[in-house]
Amino acid sequence: MSKLYQYFRRYTSFFGPCRFGALLAAVFLSACSATKTVPEGDALFWNYKIEVKSDQKLIDKSEIETGMDGTVFPKPNAKFLGIPMKLWIHNLVGPTDKKKGLKHWLSYTVGQPPVLLSELDTTRIQGVMRAKLENRGYFENHVSSTTEVKNKKGETTFTATLPPPYKIRKVIYPEGDSLPVLKDIRELQRFSFIKEGENYNLDAMIAERDRLNERLKNEGYYYFSSDMLIFRVDSTVGNRQVDVYLQAKRDAPKDGLRQYRIDDIYVFTNYLLTDTIPPVDTLKIADVHYIPNENYIRGKHIMRSVFLEKGQLYSNRNHTLTISRLMGMGSFSYANIRYVPDTLDPYKLDANIYLTQAMKKSLRVEMQAVTKSNNFAGPGLTTSFRNRNTFKGSELLAVNLVTRYETQIGGQSAGLNSYEVGLNAELTFPRFVAPFKVKTIRSDFVPKTRIAVGYTFLDRVQYFQMNNYNASYSYNWRPKRTLTWEVTPVNIQFVQLANVTDTFNTILGNNTFLRRSFEQQFIFGSIYQLIYTNQMRHWKSTNIFNRTTLDLSGNTINAVKSLMGSDSPTEENPRTFATKPSFVNKPFSQYT
Repeated sequence: MSKLYQYFRRYTSFFGPCRFGALLAAVFLSACSATKTVPEGDALFWNYKIEVKSDQKLIDKSEIETGMDGTVFPKPNAKFLGIPMKLWIHNLVGPTDKKKGLKHWLSYTVGQPPVLLSELDTTRIQGVMRAKLENRGYFENHVSSTTEVKNKKGETTFTATLPPPYKIRKVIYPEGDSLPVLKDIRELQRFSFIKEGENYNLDAMIAERDRLNERLKNEGYYYFSSDMLIFRVDSTVGNRQVDVYLQAKRDAPKDGLRQYRIDDIYVFTNYLLTDTIPPVDTLKIADVHYIPNENYIRGKHIMRSVFLEKGQLYSNRNHTLTISRLMGMGSFSYANIRYVPDTLDPYKLDANIYLTQAMKKSLRVEMQAVTKSNNFAGPGLTTSFRNRNTFKGSELLAVNLVTRYETQIGGQSAGLNSYEVGLNAELTFPRFVAPFKVKTIRSDFVPKTRIAVGYTFLDRVQYFQMNNYNASYSYNWRPKRTLTWEVTPVNIQFVQLANVTDTFNTILGNNTFLRRSFEQQFIFGSIYQLIYTNQMRHWKSTNIFNRTTLDLSGNTINAVKSLMGSDSPTEENPRTFATKPSFVNKPFSQYT
């Protein structure tokens, strides 16, 4: 150990404070040999390689290697920069028979026991690899493995030798019109994942069954399942080719091969899991039975989020869209749709929409302690009130009262006090509120209209007082998961400085940049924002997040005043928002 320590000391002598860290590293490295706890006669499963050989050019070689890699289990101990850090931690702490406690946590959670070569079942892995290759059309493949052990560390090489793959000669979908489902399946063939001329691929067939299941579920086949379809493969056609036949199973339930239409629709707006007796009161809105009444929420607002219609074919897309939109309204904690066969027509379904009301009102008080980089510190109190159904249309009213006290605890202005009181309110409508009719958007996300107003009073004792007024009117909607629009046609902000002391005026006089930041101006503009992101697609290796914002202020007002013949603005006589009342007779900001 002394030699190892001298080595670290030699190369860290320039960094005096780092000597202790070098000593710790020396102790750690000397105590944690990777093979320290490997039993005699065994070896550490250190690494493995996968080799793919073929006389043909493989266009899917990377996918083949990835598939074979996934069959290797267990994996070697995780490494960082080639060093099995978790294994070293396990060796340093040592094993323990206890199932809990600090030592167990350090050894088996922070650390990792050694993965031994004896745990690697190469025979089983080779069999799984061969099956994986056959699923990709490489029949009659050969997989072998070799293991080399050196210094109690083993490395295994898996080698796959591949013949030319079997290719698809023909794809035949169900023939005949004895059932409507057969015709509907044939019409979906042009978008099939299985193409003539491509390699045989079992995963593609499974994906194709799932695709057909999804599409048919949107065309009325409520009881349909992908398990009702089967692929039959004829490999006797020769020349390493196959014909693929898609068929409906002979024992497939008849209900799964029939289309169903929506009949009666019932909306239960006060459903509880303990309900056993159906309510008697029913209100009919259009073709929907609204139960029990509109005392909690008006039916017309719920109908905007219901995409089921009487007489339409059952659609799983409309089913999930309805649930997503109802939950997105915010006034319900539970939403579900159950379908029951109609008592008169066996090919029709009654849809029962069950909604459980969320807590309508809530009050929350939050205490905070804040420290800032300018040496200000102090307590804060935030009181928040929420009403999730303000006008019986799932409108969310949020009112926040914020109070703070801060004092400067260091620097030249130690002891300087600051008081802040703020009151803001925001009303959110789960729909577009506009002077013209807006068509309902078919999206999983509820469009929203927000109206916000706020006022903040700041008293920086010995310096100034500030009044901050703000108001906005905005729209938010997401036509798809990756795209979000935020349009704020009205954005008003007004900052007014008052009771400025001579001391603060002196500071402003000596700092031009600070003086400009405290100038009183009236902001009246619009904000347009577009957000694109694919971060929810976790399977992508690269994710994108882009926010594009266009912020406009004063352009419309300035254009109107120019058209009305107002004098051109000057630095001494800038244009103001209005002459009367006096509180808006202030210069307005203009920028893009």
